[in-house]
Amino acid sequence: NSTKLARSVQGTSVYISYKITASGSNLTVSGILTWKDINGTSHALKQAKIEVVDEDVMFDDIVGTTYTSSNGTFSVTFPNQTDSSENGGCDIFVRAYPASTNIAVKTTANGNYSLYTPTIQDVTESTETMYQVLKPCNTANAFQIHQAGIVGAQYVESLSGTAPELLNFRYPYSDSGSSNYNNFYVSIKASHYYSWDAILHEYGHYIQDVYNIENNPGGTHIIDDNIIDTLVSEGASLEKAKDKGCRLAWAEGWATYFSLSAQLHQNVASLGVPGAGDATYHDMAEDWARDCESYTGHGEGNE
Repeated sequence: NSTKLARSVQGTSVYISYKITASGSNLTVSGILTWKDINGTSHALKQAKIEVVDEDVMFDDIVGTTYTSSNGTFSVTFPNQTDSSENGGCDIFVRAYPASTNIAVKTTANGNYSLYTPTIQDVTESTETMYQVLKPCNTANAFQIHQAGIVGAQYVESLSGTAPELLNFRYPYSDSGSSNYNNFYVSIKASHYYSWDAILHEYGHYIQDVYNIENNPGGTHIIDDNIIDTLVSEGASLEKAKDKGCRLAWAEGWATYFSLSAQLHQNVASLGVPGAGDATYHDMAEDWARDCESYTGHGEGNE
């Protein structure tokens, strides 16, 4: 519908502001990353990988790496290079990635998304704050997917005491298919970049795999269907339909439970991200929702 189309066109925006401070023989690059959702609300961009780079003719030098804080801030201090090859000082730019120690968002070809700032040449003294804006595009959307994904990783760590290993998300997967986890990475379809419930549902499948708490046969599933009945109508015996239907319903239902539970536990509602942080499962791309506290199920084969 028109609302869905407008949201898909608007996309995510990412903003970086930073300054360079000179002190003795050192430089400090400090700044903040923020992002705007489909309603135009600004949020801190958390746990994003930051590289401060000295641009050179042959090979660029990464002079410092860090991750943004819970407030989106970052700071890197390093020695200024003032030898003859630098013509008086470092040539500095900042590069940000939708990646952290647990979650990284890649292109469908497994390439890196990143935001670059312009290079400031021959830095020898403190500079004013610099701004760079990443307008709506796949790269900006990748940053929002990352922000949703880290909620799941933080939730698991809070319960188990151990952070999950790095998982790659790949985006944008074709809208003719579905977002999915394939035992190696999560594919997020193009229009799901702002559907936190769906993103964390797929991350839930990864967590099921990590802890071996499902025996998912895979297959077609629709949220309001009893999968057992569907399989019987397609010609399967009741015995086989019940076995496959219950396993598939468990795997999908648990992933949805994980998605909502993670957001409630991590207080995502306080962020004000559309469709996120409550007990209702929203597929923002398909424009439907189910209140999971009041939902009336359709049997043991209903996810």
